[in-house]
Amino acid sequence: MRNRMRMGGVVLCLGLLGCDLLPGFFGNQLSGSIASAEDLQFDEVDARKFPSGEIQIRYKRNRNGNNEIVAQVSVLPPAEGIRYGQDIDLPSNRGAVNRVVQSAADFPPLKSGSIRFDSGAVNSGDATRGRFNATFENDKTLNGTFDAQLEVVGF
Repeated sequence: MRNRMRMGGVVLCLGLLGCDLLPGFFGNQLSGSIASAEDLQFDEVDARKFPSGEIQIRYKRNRNGNNEIVAQVSVLPPAEGIRYGQDIDLPSNRGAVNRVVQSAADFPPLKSGSIRFDSGAVNSGDATRGRFNATFENDKTLNGTFDAQLEVVGF
């Protein structure tokens, strides 16, 4: 009985906190079947927004003195704006998933994917949290969570 009460308390606590906090709870992560062929190790994540409205999430590392972008997800949110907790289709919103590293080629072309923002992504300094998933034309996948402070650039 006591274990049931503890479990109920955990479920209630998670319910009160809301699922939108889970990406921040789990931190910044990259995973997927493409990891079998590509090094997905990264040091930090940043989020940037441009005057066009495009938002980029970049997973970065410094390898042997070279600054590399392990994965970059970019999207132009729909005209009606970002709706927290709802997926934005990458291909139909000028989305892309690519990389810039010394020892590997770019990812294959994007077949399908989405990004979801659970907070932020509007003003400079916003805590921007969410997740994305991508499937490439070779059917390999890349998934990630992000929790980074938004930098508005170029204004």
